[in-house]
Amino acid sequence: MKNMCKVYFFLLAIVPLALQATVINVPADQATIQAGINAAIDGDTVLVAENTYFENINFKGKKITVASHFILDQDTSHISKTIIDGSQPTHPDSGSVIYMIADEDTTSVLMGFTITGGSGTFTTIQEQSATYDARIGGGVYIASEKGSRLRWNIIENNTISTTDIGYGGGLAAGEPPTSTFNIIENNTIRNNSVSGSFGYAQGGAIFFGSNGRIRENTISENTAHSPSIAAVGG
Repeated sequence: MKNMCKVYFFLLAIVPLALQATVINVPADQATIQAGINAAIDGDTVLVAENTYFENINFKGKKITVASHFILDQDTSHISKTIIDGSQPTHPDSGSVIYMIADEDTTSVLMGFTITGGSGTFTTIQEQSATYDARIGGGVYIASEKGSRLRWNIIENNTISTTDIGYGGGLAAGEPPTSTFNIIENNTIRNNSVSGSFGYAQGGAIFFGSNGRIRENTISENTAHSPSIAAVGG
C-alpha cells in the first residue's frame, strides 16, 4: 500500500506536465539516447531503460530532462544499471561523455545514470594574453551560458591524459559569464583522473569555474597529476 501511495503521488505531480510535454522512451521510441534528445523539445523527458549505451551525448541547448527509471521510483539500483559509456567517440578530440555546451539552463537535467569511459574534449583556453591547448571534462563538459543540473548520477572511471593542460577528470564546468548557475547534487564522483604533462592539471573529480551549487555529493579516489607544474585538486 505504501508503494502504491508513492506512485499515486508521483503521478499527481507529473500529470500537469504530461498535458504539455512528451515522454520519449529509449529504446522503445528512439533507439539511442541521442536520438531521443534530437526528437525532444523543451519540457520533454527522455526516459532511458536499463542498459549500457556507448554514446557521447549532447543536450544541444534543450531544456529537457534526460533520466533513467530512477526518476519514476527513486530506486537507486537503476543508476548503476543505466550506463552511458563514452569510450567510443566518433572523434578522439570529442571524448566527453555528456555535453551541455549551448543554451542549457537549470531546467536541463541529467539524472540517474552511470557516466563512464570519457576522455575529455580538446579545446583552447585564453589566459591573459596567451592561448593554450587543453583537454577538459572527462565525464561531463559544461560550457552553457546559462547553466545545468546534474542529480543522482555516478561519474566514475573517466580519464584525461594529455600533453597539454587538463581540467576536470570527472566533470568540468568552464568559465562562462557570471550569470551561469550550475547545480551538482547527490552525485557519486569517484575514480576519475586528470594528468597534463605540459602545464598543469586541475580537478581530478571536478573543475568548477562558474557560479552554482555543489552539495551532498560523495567524492572519492580521484587524482590529478602533472610532472612539470603542481597539480591541483584531486
